[in-house]
Amino acid sequence: MKGYVQLQAEGWAFALVPELAEAAFLSWCSLPRGFCPAGVVAVVSSGNTEVRRFGHHGQNYFLKEYFFLGWKKHLKLFRRGERLVRVARLLSEHGFLTPKVVAFGRCRGNRRVVTEAVENVLDVWQVLFPDFKQHRGEVNDGFLHALGCEVGKFHRCGFFHGDLRWRNVLTRLDPDGWKFYFIDNDRTRRFKSGIPLHCRTKNLVQILFSGLLVNWPPSEWQMFLRGYFEHAGLPRASQSKLTCAVEAKARQRLAERRKGS
Repeated sequence: MKGYVQLQAEGWAFALVPELAEAAFLSWCSLPRGFCPAGVVAVVSSGNTEVRRFGHHGQNYFLKEYFFLGWKKHLKLFRRGERLVRVARLLSEHGFLTPKVVAFGRCRGNRRVVTEAVENVLDVWQVLFPDFKQHRGEVNDGFLHALGCEVGKFHRCGFFHGDLRWRNVLTRLDPDGWKFYFIDNDRTRRFKSGIPLHCRTKNLVQILFSGLLVNWPPSEWQMFLRGYFEHAGLPRASQSKLTCAVEAKARQRLAERRKGS
Protein backbone atom coordinates (compact mmCIF):
# COMPACT_ATOMS: atom_id res chain seq x y z
CA MET A 1 0.00 0.00 0.00
CA LYS A 2 1.21 3.52 -0.84
CA GLY A 3 3.12 5.12 2.02
CA TYR A 4 4.08 1.82 3.67
CA VAL A 5 7.19 -0.36 3.47
CA GLN A 6 6.70 -4.11 3.07
CA LEU A 7 8.91 -6.37 5.21
CA GLN A 8 8.65 -10.09 5.82
CA ALA A 9 10.42 -13.13 7.21
CA GLU A 10 9.42 -16.63 8.20
CA GLY A 11 6.27 -16.47 10.33
CA TRP A 12 5.42 -12.82 9.78
CA ALA A 13 4.89 -10.11 7.15
CA PHE A 14 4.16 -6.44 7.86
CA ALA A 15 3.64 -3.16 6.08
CA LEU A 16 5.03 -0.25 8.12
CA VAL A 17 5.32 3.51 7.78
CA PRO A 18 8.91 4.19 6.60
CA GLU A 19 10.07 5.85 9.81
CA LEU A 20 9.26 2.68 11.79
CA ALA A 21 10.55 0.09 9.31
CA GLU A 22 13.28 -1.12 11.65
CA ALA A 23 14.12 -4.32 13.51
CA ALA A 24 13.40 -2.87 16.96
CA PHE A 25 9.84 -1.90 16.05
CA LEU A 26 9.22 -5.17 14.22
CA SER A 27 10.10 -7.05 17.41
CA TRP A 28 7.14 -5.35 19.10
CA CYS A 29 4.81 -6.11 16.18
CA SER A 30 5.72 -9.81 16.24
CA LEU A 31 5.42 -10.47 19.99
CA PRO A 32 4.15 -14.00 20.69
CA ARG A 33 0.48 -14.17 21.53
CA GLY A 34 -0.18 -13.55 25.23
CA PHE A 35 3.41 -12.46 25.91
CA CYS A 36 3.78 -9.21 27.87
CA PRO A 37 7.45 -8.52 28.68
CA ALA A 38 8.57 -5.43 30.59
CA GLY A 39 7.10 -2.31 28.99
CA VAL A 40 4.11 -4.12 27.48
CA VAL A 41 0.66 -3.87 29.06
CA ALA A 42 -2.37 -6.03 28.23
CA VAL A 43 -5.50 -3.99 27.50
CA VAL A 44 -9.05 -5.20 28.07
CA SER A 45 -10.52 -6.37 24.76
CA SER A 46 -13.10 -8.74 23.31
CA GLY A 47 -12.68 -12.51 23.30
CA ASN A 48 -11.92 -12.36 19.56
CA THR A 49 -8.89 -10.10 19.88
CA GLU A 50 -5.88 -9.36 22.04
CA VAL A 51 -4.73 -5.77 22.56
CA ARG A 52 -1.38 -4.78 24.08
CA ARG A 53 0.17 -1.36 24.65
CA PHE A 54 3.90 -0.72 24.27
CA GLY A 55 6.25 2.24 24.02
CA HIS A 56 8.91 2.91 21.39
CA HIS A 57 11.16 5.99 21.25
CA GLY A 58 8.87 8.01 23.49
CA GLN A 59 5.63 7.19 21.63
CA ASN A 60 3.03 4.66 22.81
CA TYR A 61 1.32 2.23 20.45
CA PHE A 62 -1.47 -0.35 20.53
CA LEU A 63 -0.94 -3.78 19.00
CA LYS A 64 -4.24 -5.48 18.12
CA GLU A 65 -4.31 -9.14 17.12
CA TYR A 66 -7.35 -10.81 15.56
CA PHE A 67 -7.69 -14.48 16.46
CA PHE A 68 -8.44 -17.18 13.91
CA LEU A 69 -12.15 -18.02 14.26
CA GLY A 70 -12.71 -20.15 11.18
CA TRP A 71 -12.00 -19.57 7.51
CA LYS A 72 -15.10 -17.50 6.77
CA LYS A 73 -14.21 -14.84 9.35
CA HIS A 74 -10.52 -15.18 8.58
CA LEU A 75 -11.13 -14.21 4.94
CA LYS A 76 -12.94 -11.07 6.09
CA LEU A 77 -9.82 -10.14 8.07
CA PHE A 78 -7.51 -10.80 5.13
CA ARG A 79 -7.25 -7.13 4.13
CA ARG A 80 -8.27 -5.63 7.47
CA GLY A 81 -5.08 -3.58 7.78
CA GLU A 82 -5.44 -1.99 4.33
CA ARG A 83 -9.09 -1.23 5.04
CA LEU A 84 -8.29 0.47 8.36
CA VAL A 85 -5.66 2.61 6.62
CA ARG A 86 -8.21 3.69 4.00
CA VAL A 87 -10.83 4.45 6.66
CA ALA A 88 -8.33 6.51 8.67
CA ARG A 89 -7.43 8.50 5.56
CA LEU A 90 -11.08 9.08 4.68
CA LEU A 91 -11.87 10.27 8.18
CA SER A 92 -8.89 12.61 8.13
CA GLU A 93 -9.90 14.02 4.72
CA HIS A 94 -13.31 14.90 6.16
CA GLY A 95 -11.85 16.56 9.25
CA PHE A 96 -12.32 13.75 11.79
CA LEU A 97 -9.66 12.55 14.21
CA THR A 98 -8.61 8.91 14.54
CA PRO A 99 -5.39 7.12 15.59
CA LYS A 100 -2.82 6.64 12.83
CA VAL A 101 -2.26 3.08 11.56
CA VAL A 102 1.52 2.64 11.55
CA ALA A 103 1.79 -1.08 10.78
CA PHE A 104 -0.37 -4.02 9.71
CA GLY A 105 0.14 -7.58 8.56
CA ARG A 106 0.16 -11.13 9.82
CA CYS A 107 2.08 -13.02 12.46
CA ARG A 108 1.85 -16.79 12.94
CA GLY A 109 -1.39 -16.90 10.96
CA ASN A 110 -3.25 -14.11 12.77
CA ARG A 111 -3.85 -10.60 11.45
CA ARG A 112 -2.36 -7.69 13.40
CA VAL A 113 -2.72 -3.91 13.32
CA VAL A 114 -0.58 -1.34 15.18
CA THR A 115 -1.89 2.18 15.82
CA GLU A 116 -0.44 5.22 17.56
CA ALA A 117 -1.86 5.83 21.03
CA VAL A 118 -3.63 9.15 21.53
CA GLU A 119 -2.28 10.72 24.70
CA ASN A 120 -3.98 12.85 27.36
CA VAL A 121 -7.50 11.72 26.48
CA LEU A 122 -10.47 10.16 28.23
CA ASP A 123 -13.18 8.08 26.65
CA VAL A 124 -16.75 9.40 26.79
CA TRP A 125 -17.61 6.82 29.46
CA GLN A 126 -14.95 8.23 31.78
CA VAL A 127 -16.25 11.76 31.30
CA LEU A 128 -19.95 11.00 31.77
CA PHE A 129 -19.89 8.11 34.24
CA PRO A 130 -21.68 9.28 37.42
CA ASP A 131 -18.75 8.46 39.72
CA PHE A 132 -16.37 10.64 37.70
CA LYS A 133 -17.24 13.62 39.92
CA GLN A 134 -14.29 15.87 39.24
CA HIS A 135 -15.41 16.43 35.64
CA ARG A 136 -19.20 16.49 35.93
CA GLY A 137 -19.77 20.17 36.62
CA GLU A 138 -17.51 21.42 33.87
CA VAL A 139 -18.50 19.12 31.01
CA ASN A 140 -22.23 18.47 31.04
CA ASP A 141 -23.80 21.01 28.71
CA GLY A 142 -20.88 22.10 26.56
CA PHE A 143 -19.43 18.61 26.29
CA LEU A 144 -22.69 16.87 25.40
CA HIS A 145 -23.57 19.50 22.82
CA ALA A 146 -20.08 19.21 21.27
CA LEU A 147 -20.31 15.40 21.23
CA GLY A 148 -23.71 15.57 19.52
CA CYS A 149 -22.35 18.02 16.94
CA GLU A 150 -19.42 15.71 16.15
CA VAL A 151 -21.59 12.61 15.70
CA GLY A 152 -24.03 14.67 13.60
CA LYS A 153 -21.19 15.79 11.30
CA PHE A 154 -19.91 12.20 11.16
CA HIS A 155 -23.29 10.99 9.89
CA ARG A 156 -23.84 13.95 7.57
CA CYS A 157 -20.55 13.07 5.83
CA GLY A 158 -21.89 9.55 5.24
CA PHE A 159 -19.88 7.71 7.91
CA PHE A 160 -21.22 4.80 9.95
CA HIS A 161 -19.34 3.37 12.94
CA GLY A 162 -19.94 -0.31 13.66
CA ASP A 163 -19.72 0.08 17.44
CA LEU A 164 -20.28 3.66 18.62
CA ARG A 165 -20.39 2.91 22.32
CA TRP A 166 -18.97 5.50 24.73
CA ARG A 167 -15.62 3.72 25.09
CA ASN A 168 -14.96 4.01 21.34
CA VAL A 169 -14.92 7.81 21.33
CA LEU A 170 -11.93 9.49 22.99
CA THR A 171 -12.01 13.13 23.98
CA ARG A 172 -9.80 15.95 25.18
CA LEU A 173 -10.51 19.58 26.06
CA ASP A 174 -8.11 21.80 24.07
CA PRO A 175 -7.94 25.62 24.26
CA ASP A 176 -10.17 25.83 21.16
CA GLY A 177 -12.77 23.35 22.44
CA TRP A 178 -13.49 19.64 22.76
CA LYS A 179 -11.71 17.28 20.39
CA PHE A 180 -13.03 13.77 19.61
CA TYR A 181 -11.21 10.70 18.27
CA PHE A 182 -13.13 7.79 16.73
CA ILE A 183 -11.39 4.50 17.54
CA ASP A 184 -12.01 0.79 16.92
CA ASN A 185 -12.93 1.47 13.29
CA ASP A 186 -12.98 -2.18 12.21
CA ARG A 187 -16.51 -1.82 10.83
CA THR A 188 -16.53 1.89 10.05
CA ARG A 189 -17.57 2.68 6.49
CA ARG A 190 -18.65 5.62 4.38
CA PHE A 191 -21.78 5.69 2.23
CA LYS A 192 -21.14 7.96 -0.76
CA SER A 193 -24.85 8.53 -1.32
CA GLY A 194 -25.53 9.28 2.36
CA ILE A 195 -25.82 7.16 5.49
CA PRO A 196 -29.03 5.07 5.57
CA LEU A 197 -31.54 5.82 8.32
CA HIS A 198 -31.14 2.38 9.90
CA CYS A 199 -27.39 3.02 10.29
CA ARG A 200 -28.02 6.36 11.98
CA THR A 201 -30.46 4.58 14.25
CA LYS A 202 -27.99 1.84 15.13
CA ASN A 203 -25.22 4.29 16.09
CA LEU A 204 -27.57 6.43 18.20
CA VAL A 205 -28.97 3.34 19.93
CA GLN A 206 -25.40 2.35 20.83
CA ILE A 207 -24.81 5.79 22.36
CA LEU A 208 -28.11 5.93 24.27
CA PHE A 209 -27.80 2.32 25.48
CA SER A 210 -24.39 3.13 26.99
CA GLY A 211 -26.13 5.93 28.89
CA LEU A 212 -29.12 3.90 30.01
CA LEU A 213 -26.76 1.42 31.64
CA VAL A 214 -25.74 4.14 34.12
CA ASN A 215 -29.09 5.94 34.40
CA TRP A 216 -28.09 8.75 32.06
CA PRO A 217 -30.40 11.72 32.82
CA PRO A 218 -32.88 12.43 29.98
CA SER A 219 -31.80 16.08 30.01
CA GLU A 220 -28.27 15.05 29.01
CA TRP A 221 -29.58 12.88 26.17
CA GLN A 222 -31.62 15.86 24.94
CA MET A 223 -28.54 18.08 25.05
CA PHE A 224 -26.67 15.54 22.94
CA LEU A 225 -29.57 15.38 20.45
CA ARG A 226 -29.68 19.15 20.17
CA GLY A 227 -26.09 19.20 18.98
CA TYR A 228 -26.63 16.15 16.78
CA PHE A 229 -29.56 17.57 14.85
CA GLU A 230 -27.80 20.90 14.32
CA HIS A 231 -25.30 19.09 12.08
CA ALA A 232 -26.92 15.80 11.04
CA GLY A 233 -28.52 17.15 7.85
CA LEU A 234 -31.98 15.76 8.61
CA PRO A 235 -35.30 17.56 8.01
CA ARG A 236 -37.26 18.37 11.16
CA ALA A 237 -39.98 15.82 10.33
CA SER A 238 -37.39 13.03 10.28
CA GLN A 239 -35.78 14.13 13.55
CA SER A 240 -38.78 13.26 15.71
CA LYS A 241 -39.23 9.92 13.97
CA LEU A 242 -35.58 9.03 14.43
CA THR A 243 -35.59 10.02 18.11
CA CYS A 244 -38.64 7.86 18.86
CA ALA A 245 -37.15 4.85 17.05
CA VAL A 246 -33.80 5.19 18.85
CA GLU A 247 -35.34 5.56 22.30
CA ALA A 248 -37.68 2.59 21.79
CA LYS A 249 -34.89 0.30 20.54
CA ALA A 250 -32.46 1.33 23.25
CA ARG A 251 -35.02 0.67 26.01
CA GLN A 252 -35.93 -2.67 24.43
CA ARG A 253 -32.27 -3.62 24.38
CA LEU A 254 -31.91 -2.60 28.02
CA ALA A 255 -34.93 -4.69 29.02
CA GLU A 256 -33.51 -7.72 27.19
CA ARG A 257 -30.17 -7.18 28.91
CA ARG A 258 -31.77 -7.08 32.36
CA LYS A 259 -33.94 -10.09 31.61
CA GLY A 260 -30.93 -12.14 30.58
CA SER A 261 -28.79 -11.17 33.58
